[in-house]
Amino acid sequence: MTAKDRALKKMPELAVRRMDSLLPDPSIEGHLTLELKVGTVQDLLIETEKYPWIGKRDGWPGDKFYCALWHHCPPTEDEVTFRIGMLLGHDFPYVLGAGARDWFSDGVDDRLDCSGGVAWTLMRDRGGHPDFLRPSDGKRWHFSTDSIYYDAKGMERLFGRCDDTRVPFLAVYPDSGGKQGHVAWVTEVLGDGSWIGVDVSYTQSNNTGDATQLHDLGYLRRKVSHRRGLACRPRWWD
Repeated sequence: MTAKDRALKKMPELAVRRMDSLLPDPSIEGHLTLELKVGTVQDLLIETEKYPWIGKRDGWPGDKFYCALWHHCPPTEDEVTFRIGMLLGHDFPYVLGAGARDWFSDGVDDRLDCSGGVAWTLMRDRGGHPDFLRPSDGKRWHFSTDSIYYDAKGMERLFGRCDDTRVPFLAVYPDSGGKQGHVAWVTEVLGDGSWIGVDVSYTQSNNTGDATQLHDLGYLRRKVSHRRGLACRPRWWD
C-alpha cells in the first residue's frame, strides 16, 4: 500500500462530508473516487488564494490540505456543542499533552488534557500549523492554554474575547509561576451567575478515574473576574 493509499484510507468521514459539500457539481459525488474528490477540492482551495500554505496539488490529503479545508468549512456552534457532550462518560485518564492528533477526528481520543479536549471539539489537530502563528516570532503555535489565551488577548487569529453570558464559550488562563494553565467549555450560565461546563483535568482523573466532567466552574469564573484569565469564543462564530 502506498503512502497515498494509506492517507486516503484513514481520511475521517467528517472531512469527506465537507469535501462533498464543496464539489462544484453535487451530482458527480457518487462517480468520483476519494482521490479525485481530494484533487478537485484541493484545486478549489488553491484557487481561492486564501490559503497560501497549501502550495501545489499533492494528490492526497496532508496537514496543509486539512488546515485549508478546516478554514473553508469550520465547525459550527451546533457541531461543537454536540462534540462537547461527546467528551463525557468515557472514563478516560488525563495525560498532559495528549489528544487531538488528527484533523476532523470522528472518535473521542482515549487520553486527553484540557487543551486537547478543546482542540478535539473544534475538529483540529493540536500540532503547529500555518494558520496559527506565534506573534513574537511568527513560528507555528502548538494548541495549548497559553496559545488560546494569548491569541484571544492579542492577534485573534482563532479566538476573540467575549462577554461571559453567550454560551458556549471558553474560559482560559495561561501557565504562570511554573503552574499549568487551564481551559474549559462553559455551557451554561445560571441565574446567580455561576458557570457550569465541561473540562478535562488531572484532579478529576485522580479523584474519579474520569478526567472529563460536567460540573461547576467557579474557580475559572474567579480567574476571569480577577483578570487572571479571560472568556473567549471561536472568531468564526461571530
